[in-house]
Amino acid sequence: MKKASKSRNPLKGMESIFALMVEHSPVGKLFVDERGSIVYANPKLEALFGYKPEEMVGQSIEMLLPYRYRKGHVELRRSYLARPTPRPMGVGRHLFALHKSGKEFPVEIGLVPIKTSKGTMVLSTIMDVTATAENKQLQRDLLHVIEMEQKRIGQDLHDSLGQQLLAISFLCNVLKKKLAAGTAPEVNEVSHIEDLLGEAKLNVRKLTRGLYAGDLESRGLGPCIKDMTDHMRETSSIACVFEGDDSLNLQDRSKSENLFRLAQEALNNAVRHSLAKKIVVSLQKEGTTLTLSVRDNGTGFVHGAAKDKGLGLRSMRYRANVIGGLFEIAANPEGGTVVSCSVRLS
Repeated sequence: MKKASKSRNPLKGMESIFALMVEHSPVGKLFVDERGSIVYANPKLEALFGYKPEEMVGQSIEMLLPYRYRKGHVELRRSYLARPTPRPMGVGRHLFALHKSGKEFPVEIGLVPIKTSKGTMVLSTIMDVTATAENKQLQRDLLHVIEMEQKRIGQDLHDSLGQQLLAISFLCNVLKKKLAAGTAPEVNEVSHIEDLLGEAKLNVRKLTRGLYAGDLESRGLGPCIKDMTDHMRETSSIACVFEGDDSLNLQDRSKSENLFRLAQEALNNAVRHSLAKKIVVSLQKEGTTLTLSVRDNGTGFVHGAAKDKGLGLRSMRYRANVIGGLFEIAANPEGGTVVSCSVRLS
């Protein structure tokens, strides 16, 4: 019986395949020699950095780093080559790269040392994580907004509802003493308590209106958005109109919740910032596509302005992304702005 042969390296002889994998990789890859010079850059790096591969080859790897990191990186590179191991770069730190235009962007980098006939080279894998960083920042911003909203609600409860309940409690004690003494309370005292209770109920409705997305499960998305539009018309000087299917009820709770919140944010933004006289909230279903839009006739939206990066706009984009929707914000042909989200229904 023949002795079993030793297992062969399955990668041996696959150098050409490895080269193709690096060349056509969907993420940026480059080789750096022991001097820190770029000896190879794959085509994906051009999309990341704006340089053509031939512009990078022969240059120091530090050209791809923000200026403030370059001096320190030289020492880090030498330290790594002294004990090269496959690992992610900058564990526990935020890494940034520098585009040809001068713009910085967050990245994740993986390092793999490879021994060659020309010495040790390092294969670096570079990924743009801008979207991930933006989502993390959005989550932090949302947590901050929630905290501030909780403080505001607590203050409102103390200043308005708390004082009303204290007054009601005082009047009830007075009535209790009169009843205990056999004295009949006056009608106006009871009426006063009734009025205070009515004001307290109204305050509770105002405080809780923005805290939950209506009774979506039992009433549906259409009725809840229409109620929100009607309430805005009653409490502001702006003509708010609802168009579309006010009986629509989605089976998908996530889509209902996120579309409702998106409409709420867009409507609130238009009321606060657009100086509009009229706002139209539309909910239209065509085939398997549902489109929510909020259009106003206000001052209009300017891309690149501060509000283009505001939390409200980013949260709307985030909600649309969660439900696989197409989010758009554009100029209204009649003047003002149109915010819309289209989503497919299963």
